[in-house]
Amino acid sequence: MRVRAGVLIQVLFLLVVFTLVLEFYLFTTFSNQRNILSQTNRIKAELMADLALKKIDGDKKTGTILFTDASCFFESSDNHYILRITFDHNHGEVYQINRDKER
Repeated sequence: MRVRAGVLIQVLFLLVVFTLVLEFYLFTTFSNQRNILSQTNRIKAELMADLALKKIDGDKKTGTILFTDASCFFESSDNHYILRITFDHNHGEVYQINRDKER
């Protein structure tokens, strides 16, 4: 009976260790995936901001430009634009980018 209890304790110990290793692996994998998605969205937002600046007329003070998977709201003040890029699939993640008008 003692041998069975010892084997059971060893199996439970190995199960706990395996669970902790699996949890660490899944956490780092999902964290890495979120980081890559965030960086990709940031690059897309920068590109969309550049495209939006090329499309904005000089007279307009505010407006919205729609892209395939995002929208760009812009405001114009004295010497710069404020661009807010919102991605549809991120439920309201907003990138605010300030640009000079002379650019």
